[in-house]
Amino acid sequence: MPARSHSAIFFVSFEPTAVAAYASVDSATFLKDDIAFGSPSQRVRALREIARLGSPEALPAIRKALGDLEPAVRGAALASLAELGAAESIPEIAKRLQDPDPQVATAAAESLARFGARAIPQLRDAARSGRPTRPAALQALGGTGDASVMPDLLEALRTGTCEDKGAAIEGIRSMAVFQGDAWLPRDPPAASQAAGVMELLVGEVGGSCRPAAEWAAVVLGRLAHPAALPVLVETVRARPDSPRLVEALTVLASYPTRESLTAVETRLTDPATVRQAARRSAAILYAWSALKGDILTSDVSLGRLALLGGDEALAAFRELLKHPAPDGGEARWRGTIEATIRKLEGGR
Repeated sequence: MPARSHSAIFFVSFEPTAVAAYASVDSATFLKDDIAFGSPSQRVRALREIARLGSPEALPAIRKALGDLEPAVRGAALASLAELGAAESIPEIAKRLQDPDPQVATAAAESLARFGARAIPQLRDAARSGRPTRPAALQALGGTGDASVMPDLLEALRTGTCEDKGAAIEGIRSMAVFQGDAWLPRDPPAASQAAGVMELLVGEVGGSCRPAAEWAAVVLGRLAHPAALPVLVETVRARPDSPRLVEALTVLASYPTRESLTAVETRLTDPATVRQAARRSAAILYAWSALKGDILTSDVSLGRLALLGGDEALAAFRELLKHPAPDGGEARWRGTIEATIRKLEGGR
């Protein structure tokens, strides 16, 4: 089954951690004891480790943890049930869509999404029941990867609140990842479902709901659709707190224009996660400009790429070596790039 989108709080933890500490014949017994009697942090750790063991006998302990007083423990229990993938757990997970803690309710929707088509009825019911479960359920419907839910997402995009529209577009983005590039082409056939999706997304880019506009711009930006560029540039230049900032920076690399490059360069000194996205896109745009000379001159582009430095620049220079000189000066082109590569390698 493809990887599903996961909440930052509850789903990032299924990685090799402390399983070795429990590597014994009675590992499940020790873990169940921790789930029952440990501190909150011990209960969370034990829940994720017992799911990694894949033992069906762990289900009663995990299900009991769904009623834990600590939201983090309830969220970990939901993640564990999703990891084990037992379909009989779906109704119990669905009940947590009504959890008083909104992050637990979101984790429940994401857990259901990992069951794919088997959980669509529960997610569809939650999406149709209105607040507060509707946005998380819409997003999770897309996360199932099953195209049969598209009418639900499109209806929310047409008639929903601003929050609903943002969630529906996020669901469409997830659907596009699961279905592959051919599912949502930039120029779909007329009267196709993809054409209807594109029309709605383009409409939202110019709409008054900012979260939906930014999500739509990110989805369209992956296709280098021209309608997305103004929103992407504005997000990068003027909205440093946008949840879509890193994604906007990433897709701006698909738009080789001076406007895109200038926007990307404004984020080269931002905090780490944003800066890394800006550096990757800047390297791509500098390299493109060095080959084409359309944004900056070739020499200026090579100079800025060298000043950018780091692994991003090194990878871009190595890629440039595969291409002939844009002006026919092959010896100078290769000499400059090879000398810069040696310099960058020496500074690592």
